[in-house]
Amino acid sequence: MCPRLFVPVRIFQGCPVPLADAQRRYLARVLRLPPGAAVVLFDGTGGEWEARWDGRDRAEPLVFRAETREAKLRLVLVQALVAREKLEIVVQKATELGVRDIVFVPAERSIVRMDARRRVRRLARLRTIAIEAAEQCGRTRIPRLALVDPRALVPCSMGLLLDPAAPQGWGDVADRVREAHTITLAIGPEGGWSDAERDLLMQRGFFPVRMGKRTWRTETAGLAALAAVLAVHPRGWTAEG
Repeated sequence: MCPRLFVPVRIFQGCPVPLADAQRRYLARVLRLPPGAAVVLFDGTGGEWEARWDGRDRAEPLVFRAETREAKLRLVLVQALVAREKLEIVVQKATELGVRDIVFVPAERSIVRMDARRRVRRLARLRTIAIEAAEQCGRTRIPRLALVDPRALVPCSMGLLLDPAAPQGWGDVADRVREAHTITLAIGPEGGWSDAERDLLMQRGFFPVRMGKRTWRTETAGLAALAAVLAVHPRGWTAEG
């Protein structure tokens, strides 16, 4: 399989694209590719390019492919801050599942606290994980990542607040899920959302729903719910076009 590389610059035919040191080392030392080897480049604006690596630090775009593996359904994940390892799992797998936006929120019961400096480093690391996941799974766009206060969340037209004590089960909302164009999932921290946060989210358009009788870990809940949405939505696996 041809290696796929994300580059943070617009790609144009005939204009060699600089590669990061880590990408160059990956091609040369891990894959042991010779100069002139074929690679695939994408810049996150849609589509991808067949390209040729020069054996050093550049790749030349040759042929554009209007390839897209993005679903027509827009999925947004609102994830309360949790431990670093769990956040990294969530970002990696949610990217593979096709999430467009991942919004992190500090919750009252979040164990993790981040000052401004730590926030920048953590978001940069999570974006790297999202890029690597997109390269691996074939996506042509990178999910957008943000960290906001819960009170700054934008109201949504179809929001699911996962709550093991919710009166409504998955079967009660599946029909509404099938008809939505954008679906936002809200996943709490290990200790769950507080009553005040739950009320705030419901004011923003979320309604509580339980996914069965078991209580999942926070890093499991969002991914399982995303898979459930994709399984029932008619546009969940359909590429844009």
